[in-house]
Amino acid sequence: MIEWADDGPMITRLQSTLFAAPAALSLFLFLVGCGGSGGTGGTGTTGAGGAGGSASATTASAGGSTSSAGGGDATSTSSAGGTGGGAPVGTPMFITAGYEDRRLSSLDGTAWSNDISDPPDPGGLDNIGTGIAFGKGLVLVVGHTGAVTSHDGATWTKLPDPLPQEWPGLGGGAAIFANNQFVVVAGDRSYTSPDGVTFKQSMSAASATHWSGLAYGNGELIAVGDSNSAGGDRKVSEDGETWHDYVAGGPSYHGIAFGNGIFVLVGEKGLCLTTTDGKTVDDHTDANLGFDNLAFGNGVFLSCGNGACQTSPDGKTWTKKDGGGPGGRLAFGLGLFVGLNWKSSISTSADGFTWKQVFSGPDATPALASVAFGNVGK
Repeated sequence: MIEWADDGPMITRLQSTLFAAPAALSLFLFLVGCGGSGGTGGTGTTGAGGAGGSASATTASAGGSTSSAGGGDATSTSSAGGTGGGAPVGTPMFITAGYEDRRLSSLDGTAWSNDISDPPDPGGLDNIGTGIAFGKGLVLVVGHTGAVTSHDGATWTKLPDPLPQEWPGLGGGAAIFANNQFVVVAGDRSYTSPDGVTFKQSMSAASATHWSGLAYGNGELIAVGDSNSAGGDRKVSEDGETWHDYVAGGPSYHGIAFGNGIFVLVGEKGLCLTTTDGKTVDDHTDANLGFDNLAFGNGVFLSCGNGACQTSPDGKTWTKKDGGGPGGRLAFGLGLFVGLNWKSSISTSADGFTWKQVFSGPDATPALASVAFGNVGK
């Protein structure tokens, strides 16, 4: 077990969770910064990006599997979240989201289409959609200006209250579909919904400026993030409404994922923790490793950072390979890891080490913040 101590200032976020340095923008990034280079074999170094849930995807494992913000359909065998078990339902699909509510979809992780974005908020709000969760045949994307849903990745419906529709909205939060419901965390609030349309709000004493990820496993939900210079934040829940075991301070978290029966939590300064319940944690921090993101797939945890990628079956022993990799969010599905780089570069990899750029938009296009995999439709 470890106890946190304040051991220095945290990396300052410009307006959202760092896209690459700390964990790619996720559910509610708050707002951005310059980006580093992406692309095939690129350094993966990115600038400040949006905050939000880790869009890492997981492969459903015995006893249920989940992932961080951007959780996949619980019935999907290879999805970004959920409780696992059961045959896949609907059409497998990757979704990525970002600034100006930009959204794209892909049926294979390689060819991307339905590239849409909404105009900037009249009030000047950088309306970033960074939290993604799949469940009940739809995909939910949440961000600063509220939430939208889709059954096909092409046509979207904006949700009404009680989900906030303006700042701070859901910015800086994370989302997942787990235990047969959608769960969203943002600031000191959490939202739960059985259908992705009607949500119930609850409050929590613990608050984070950026919740960088949500994961579910072993009957537990764990949310991780940071509060800028105040350091990392972590909390646990069994139902998505009541949260406990708050931990604050120490390095910021950049991602969380569940797989092989264990949670792995990573962050700045080589922070790496493992736990089965979010309460008792083992510390495997290694300053020689760079953790800017996290995903679980093909039986291993994958994280990239500091010009290298590393994989591990258990979060304790890591295999590292220099040569770049995505500095933004990661997802896994259909046998592929999909990763983002600033501003709108998308790359794929079968093993987490060799990456191929498959999409890149003009620099003027809105940046992408998070990516997830799951099933849509019936």
